[in-house]
Amino acid sequence: SDRVEENPTLDTSGDEVGFIPAKNPDLQAELKEDFYKPMPVANGYDSFSNSMVSEEAVKDQIRDLKQLDYVGFLDPNFDEALWLGVDYNYAKNKFSNFSDIKSIHMKKIVRNMLMAKARAPQTSESWLALRLKTLLEMGNLSDVKLLLKEVKPKELELLKHQELNSYYLQANMLENNTEGFIKKVLGQDPKNLNYKKSFLISLYNSGKTSQAKLTFNALTDVDKQVEISNFGKIFTALLNAEELDVAPLGKLDIFEQYLIALNSSLFTNVKYAKFADQTLLVAIENATDLSEKTMFAELLMQSYPFSYNTDKLTSVYDEHKFSSKDLSVPLNYLKNSEDEYKNRAVLYQASKISGLNSTKALSLKKLWENYSANNLGNLKFLITEKTQDISVNSSIAWFSLHLLKNELKQANLDYTTLKTLYENIDNTYVNTNIINLQIAVEFLRKTSLISTDFDSIQDYKETLNAWFKSKNIQTKTEYAYVLKVLTLLDALEAPITEEMWTKLYEKSYLESKADANPIWLRLVTASMQKEEKGKSLLLVSEKFVKNTEQTLDPQTLANIIACLNHLNMPQEMALVGMNAIVK
Repeated sequence: SDRVEENPTLDTSGDEVGFIPAKNPDLQAELKEDFYKPMPVANGYDSFSNSMVSEEAVKDQIRDLKQLDYVGFLDPNFDEALWLGVDYNYAKNKFSNFSDIKSIHMKKIVRNMLMAKARAPQTSESWLALRLKTLLEMGNLSDVKLLLKEVKPKELELLKHQELNSYYLQANMLENNTEGFIKKVLGQDPKNLNYKKSFLISLYNSGKTSQAKLTFNALTDVDKQVEISNFGKIFTALLNAEELDVAPLGKLDIFEQYLIALNSSLFTNVKYAKFADQTLLVAIENATDLSEKTMFAELLMQSYPFSYNTDKLTSVYDEHKFSSKDLSVPLNYLKNSEDEYKNRAVLYQASKISGLNSTKALSLKKLWENYSANNLGNLKFLITEKTQDISVNSSIAWFSLHLLKNELKQANLDYTTLKTLYENIDNTYVNTNIINLQIAVEFLRKTSLISTDFDSIQDYKETLNAWFKSKNIQTKTEYAYVLKVLTLLDALEAPITEEMWTKLYEKSYLESKADANPIWLRLVTASMQKEEKGKSLLLVSEKFVKNTEQTLDPQTLANIIACLNHLNMPQEMALVGMNAIVK
């Protein structure tokens, strides 16, 4: 019943044009030609610095598998010794957990580690393939594509490395020049199922539907398992333009995600939140329903907030058409609309148009509340008072507490804005909420990311004492929060008095079982002492597999802060600390 319903005439016109995804926004300048740049190295690595190879000499160089392991990009946080002290199997084990990391900031750190140009551990396996596999598991397919832009298709053809070829195809499947590569690798390995899937998708995407049907029928005649596979069911639905419920199919691989993204209207109960970034981009480009397109854009930016420019979302919001009345009184529009995507679009547009500052701020506040209620909290860091051109002044005093929290969680605050927000909030140094945020400001100041002008707001010791005295610790949650804040500040050598520790200890009967592992701490300390940056960060990353900054136990969190501080990563340290302290 799943067989394609017609046996058409072979179409070989070749005039069809397929969809070409937008260029990766992380890549600021497209390379006009392929060439290999020798890896910059530090002093002491004589084997890499004996001679300089001219650009002409390397332009046509064909590298072997080991040389491709050095493909990557320079990163200010990491040098070529990033993986010092890490062997292949250890890294493989740690990398396998990256997709489960709960902290978006820790995910960004490990993503950057995988993209960095660095010496590979000694192994007979492909280090590049392991990095690509991990990025793919994390959903960062665009980063797989970005790394493979540094590899020439000719090199892959000569290496005949199935895994690298598969990653190249998954990253470049819808590019108009990939069909030739698919045919070449299929010629090398006609039985490779991933190559066959790529060929079928390429045919369909380029408009050669008749040829795709013939090829698919021939494939299922030879291998009945293909017909009953997830890919077979989805491809059959696509070719026959039949609706398909994909809920029973379980996890979808990249090939299956592409098929659904090319015609999403045919498929129901799809968990798009599990899609890779690039397949979500394909879904955005091919969506025929604007609300569905908005959903794809929101999921893309929620799941990958650091990978794309905000206009990937805002340009879709701007496609929605509203009357001037709707935009002037968006809350009335919301009363009569059940479309959550249109509702967020009207709030976005209303918060951006020319008008009263307070009216715009109210729309932004409602938009943020909507984001929080629909598990889209990361979008609050992208759509802010700055992007909407809302002035931080006394007209929005009622919104200042929310603005302050959002700014602090991004570890991005200037003195003038902070001063204005403080002035806007009544009872600044009495209200418990603002006292908590003042402590967050002091933590941020200790990271050296902000100016010492903050000292003029209130003396550090006075702030700390006022905050501690405001705490009436009666519950396990209250105890855990105070302990977390003090240990984080202590990690940055804050002036915490013995009296504070003594009074807190009197409440230690409320303490849950500590999760800090002494063996883990010993390993992290040893790695830091040996300047093994990559190994230290791998150990840190595993603590975020089951926890966010908010749920980690205080001692482990303090050790992580101390580690990031030692590794000279102040921005990353500040982001982790802020998201732990600011509720």
